[in-house]
Amino acid sequence: MAGSSPIVPSITAVRRLLAAARSAGGPYGTVLEVSILALCLPWEAVAIDLEKIEWATGFVDVPARGGRNRILVLPGDARATILRVAGSASGKGQAVTAGRGKRLEARYVRLDRLQDHLANAVPEALQIESWNFHGIRAAGERALSAAGRLPAEIATALGRYDRGLQQPRVRAEIAAMALETWCSILRDTRGQRGRGAG
Repeated sequence: MAGSSPIVPSITAVRRLLAAARSAGGPYGTVLEVSILALCLPWEAVAIDLEKIEWATGFVDVPARGGRNRILVLPGDARATILRVAGSASGKGQAVTAGRGKRLEARYVRLDRLQDHLANAVPEALQIESWNFHGIRAAGERALSAAGRLPAEIATALGRYDRGLQQPRVRAEIAAMALETWCSILRDTRGQRGRGAG
């Protein structure tokens, strides 16, 4: 996926992908669901450990490019997904596998494998328009912009590096507000026209 151009799905398609991920279940379905809800990349979703999540805020440290760590924000809907999979907030181990079984490694969470898993588990997922993870993030960026979120808030929600201009927790708080807006956009199936949600 590195270097791939975004294949941007409509918000309707993102909602259908989210529903398909929930139906598919398992670690791959959970990775896709968390990636959509938190606008993160799959290798970030795989890096979430249950014991590192600050459940009250949804903040969790994950590896970032360049050998750094970043605070990934799990909005309420993403935390609910992880709780559904893990069964409790007191678990240990990888969130997408609920700490059970073999750890899912980031190198195995490729777009083609996720799409194959969806196609096998939820055949109607084949009817969803083309997409990739950068495209889902671009769809989120467009929807947040149409919802009136500021460019800096959107960039922060997407985890774009700010060269240390703000404290990490301040950035995470800004990202949390934007990601809650994103999740409300995904839940709102009424009146999509006129908001650029197509």
